[in-house]
Amino acid sequence: MRRLRCMKAVVVLDSLNSSKLLENLIGVGRGWLRGGSTVIVTTRNKDVLISGGVDEIYEVQKMNFQNSLRLFSLNAFNKPQAKQGYEEVSKRAVVYAKGIPLVLKVLGSFLHSKSKEEWDSALAKLMEVPNAEIQRVLRLSYDELD
Repeated sequence: MRRLRCMKAVVVLDSLNSSKLLENLIGVGRGWLRGGSTVIVTTRNKDVLISGGVDEIYEVQKMNFQNSLRLFSLNAFNKPQAKQGYEEVSKRAVVYAKGIPLVLKVLGSFLHSKSKEEWDSALAKLMEVPNAEIQRVLRLSYDELD
């Protein structure tokens, strides 16, 4: 605490779920930090930020379709665009992921180096019986919603 009060600091607190924890980590009213310090907090619960007295709130938006397709392609093909012949099935995969970056990465990695027929089969199966890893990511996002 003494060192933090003597220097400007950038503090990043990821996935915070309690305003009390925020107070414990940086002090009430940021009393443990020197003026000019920056605290970046990520959370799925906006109330943590409001009750923690943050100065600015930036809400991350879902990725748009083009960026989603690019991220998916980077993981599925190791390049920013779909391989020739995989354009339509890639678009279906991106629609399935609903703009959630971690799902796009997991799905792209899951389909990497598989044939187009395997992609079609896997996507059809995912529509009926979701992949456990993808379900875990979606469940985490869903559980954090009010």
